[in-house]
Amino acid sequence: MRKFSFKARDDAAGETLVDVTECPMCGRFRESVDMDCKRWRYCHKDRIRWCVGDNREPSGCSSISAEQWHAIVDRINEYRVVEVTESGRLKDTSGALASDRGADRESDEDGDASVLLTPDIRQRLPKLYTTENDDDPVVQVKWFSPWMNWTWYVTEFDTEDTCFGLVEGHATEWGYFSLKELQAARGPGGVCLVERDLYFSPTRISMVETRRR
Repeated sequence: MRKFSFKARDDAAGETLVDVTECPMCGRFRESVDMDCKRWRYCHKDRIRWCVGDNREPSGCSSISAEQWHAIVDRINEYRVVEVTESGRLKDTSGALASDRGADRESDEDGDASVLLTPDIRQRLPKLYTTENDDDPVVQVKWFSPWMNWTWYVTEFDTEDTCFGLVEGHATEWGYFSLKELQAARGPGGVCLVERDLYFSPTRISMVETRRR
């Protein structure tokens, strides 16, 4: 259910801005960031952002570093801008009510890097231990962290949480890792710490290792 914490007057636009503290599309609490003398809330899942009023820190939120602030701003600048009506409903810049666009919103998870496993990838990932006798298994999906030098090449999945594959981190080795833990990892401002490589195609591990050299 939507929660409204306050209303602020945008004198430049002559409109009343409503601070929706939860994303009106997925219902989860969303973080805010200050930029361009405005305070913005945003949702990485639905890839939208909305202005909730003026701020007095045009250089960004003081609780995060300048590098982290720039990373957040660079990302959300690509998100669709929506605005709040007097009734508390969101509409995008074209004037269409966001609540009327349910079928058109980011239902296509293929283009959302924060979704580590799409339905298609889940379906084609072999179950655990089914490729253990394969000397050159296929990597079905690649995850990486733009914040840390870690990469996960997934070759097997138990259909629920446990994955198996080649992991590059402090060392490079085969092992098990948790989808839920990686999916939930967040940095300052709610930024996803682990993303899916949208340009990776299923590739034999031998080819992956050749490219890494």
